[in-house]
Amino acid sequence: MRYAIEAGGLVKRFGDAVALDGVDLRVTAGQVTAVLGPAGAGKTTLLAVLAASVRPDAGWTKTATPVRLLDEPADDPADDPADDLDRAGTVLFTTRDPAQAERCADRIVVLDRGRVLAEGRPGELRRRVGGQILHVHPSVPADTDAITRILTELTGAVPARDAGGLLTVPATDPMLLSALVRRLDAAGVTADELGLRRPTLDEVLAALTGSPE
Repeated sequence: MRYAIEAGGLVKRFGDAVALDGVDLRVTAGQVTAVLGPAGAGKTTLLAVLAASVRPDAGWTKTATPVRLLDEPADDPADDPADDLDRAGTVLFTTRDPAQAERCADRIVVLDRGRVLAEGRPGELRRRVGGQILHVHPSVPADTDAITRILTELTGAVPARDAGGLLTVPATDPMLLSALVRRLDAAGVTADELGLRRPTLDEVLAALTGSPE
């Protein structure tokens, strides 16, 4: 495998703030790679170091082919970073938006607090987090608290709730869905939506960084 960019042990401090904390990076030539992370993750500093506009305090970088570096490109389907492959052999862009990373990139590097937490294709990152997501939508809004209690007892985790009342919780036990159905039936509670799905990339990012979605 040929790499367009290689970097090892990158450290950059600004006073007491650590922007990069030992970043190792390999970017495959001819691909679009997204550096995904929340604000303050160190994404912009990493690109500045790779562009040689900022000198790292420690570590090294090596660029072997033409690379297009894009810092937070506009999240517009018409402005796909992959279009820049016509002008360079390789594209690396930063983003805070998991949907943009998944839509535009061949490979994703998750960065937070100056460290690489995970990297791979979207499907690989989902598998790394593991398990599935159980989602439940109460038929009657008044039953939300009861279902929340049941889910918490079954999983040991307090489920998340969106604006529409949908409850979600990580499901690592393959028997969780059937157990939930039994508990809901025993409690006389119904749900108009109930099932398992793979985690979204937003949920993967939240799980890896420990940040709320």
